[in-house]
Amino acid sequence: MNYIEGLNTEEKVTLCSIITGKRFKALFLKNESKCLKLNIIRNGFRVASLTNQEALLAAIDNIKEAFILTYCNKTIGAMLKAIQKSVDDSKEKGNTDSDALAIALESSDFANPLSLNNISLYFKLIGKDSTVESYLQIYKKIEHIRGQRIKRLENEKNHLLLQIEEFDQKIDDMESEYESKIKRLEQDKNELSLHVFSLKKKLHDLESIPSPLSNEDEAYLKSFDDTDNSVLPSMRSDQFTSLCSVVTQKGQTMLTRHADLNHNGYYEIFHQKADAPKRSYNRDKLYYKDGPSIDGVYGVWNWSSIPNRNDPSREFIDSEYSKTLFPIEIVVLQELSSLDDLADALKKGIKYLAHSNKMILSISRGKGCYVGFLCNLYNKKECSYDNNTITASVDCNVLPVYKYTDNDILHLNNGILFYRKAFAGVPNQIYHMKTPMEIVRHLVISSISWQNYKIRGDIVRNDYRKFKDFLSTIPVDDIIPKIQIECNYTKPIAGELSS
Repeated sequence: MNYIEGLNTEEKVTLCSIITGKRFKALFLKNESKCLKLNIIRNGFRVASLTNQEALLAAIDNIKEAFILTYCNKTIGAMLKAIQKSVDDSKEKGNTDSDALAIALESSDFANPLSLNNISLYFKLIGKDSTVESYLQIYKKIEHIRGQRIKRLENEKNHLLLQIEEFDQKIDDMESEYESKIKRLEQDKNELSLHVFSLKKKLHDLESIPSPLSNEDEAYLKSFDDTDNSVLPSMRSDQFTSLCSVVTQKGQTMLTRHADLNHNGYYEIFHQKADAPKRSYNRDKLYYKDGPSIDGVYGVWNWSSIPNRNDPSREFIDSEYSKTLFPIEIVVLQELSSLDDLADALKKGIKYLAHSNKMILSISRGKGCYVGFLCNLYNKKECSYDNNTITASVDCNVLPVYKYTDNDILHLNNGILFYRKAFAGVPNQIYHMKTPMEIVRHLVISSISWQNYKIRGDIVRNDYRKFKDFLSTIPVDDIIPKIQIECNYTKPIAGELSS
């Protein structure tokens, strides 16, 4: 439809202003060659350098050109169609015809800027005659709609400003609160630091107090050293020394090879090679000959393979249980937190299925560090093992303490842990399972012999004098050396405790 055809010059200017110079500049950029050819743009100028106002004036002056005329008709047609749709939607919501038109025009290009000329031009373009009073009525309604919108936006703006002010106040309050908390935490931190310093000083003072219970001089600690390098495998030997477990397969007792002991005294996990025959050095199963025969028990066996002269694909396995090498099992009791707790638990009995008769019962110190007692289950004077329970012996006065880390632990594929070294070595310290007086009392009572009792007769019926006389027969000279040995005391101190 040709909307331009029935418009006068002033109305054409108004129509082009409604379309805007910005849109015309975009049109000229798409048709720059036509603009130059028709002298719409002066020689030496380019469309891109035009301002929006210059593009608008060029369109007004050349509105008769076909491509400009066609663009104006299409653009105005689209605008009128959009306005009519908005009117129809507004009327469906219950608005009157005039209110619906005012709402539609207010948000269209015909009200930007708002003028009576633009409104009268709209009515002319849709072919509807109207009076100046009608134009003025629509104009006032559009002004009212805009006023309401501006008022609503102002209210929203004020509401947002109020929210921002409230948030700023909350932020200030939170910053003030956190600053106070930080100050309190700093004070608490300083107080804790002073407290820790005080505790460390007390601990240092306590550790520096000489006590007969802490005579852990180098010679005394070395007396607990279990190292015996003479039983380690030779570097040039063809014999293997392996950490194995006993297993029964189809009624036959076998040994499962888990790790090999090298000449430096370290166990190395055995990994069977998949691309090599399962014989000789690559063998994971050994024939059982001697040693413990209970399933699940671990030990060390020396073994070698001897080729079969008649059948090279077969071999003889000669194994011998080592009675001098005992693998040290690692047991970490996560529920305990101190050596005192560990000692108390050991005195009462610790439930655990032992896999070796030598182990380090340990507690975690955090960050991969551990400390524990070395227990020899084969030494009845240290610990006993019965019904899967490890218990400190009544004769156990001291236990060696060892500190170690994750790097010292050998992890088997079945989850069982062993000490990576063949020997525990010299302990870091000695833990006293009894007080000096407990040791003395035990030694004194054990020194009262049946022979002395019989010599003095039925002591129950004797008076206090005879009982005291009986105690005087205890061989004190024999007790004093025992106290010296058990407590690692000097002879004068041992004599004082026995008196």
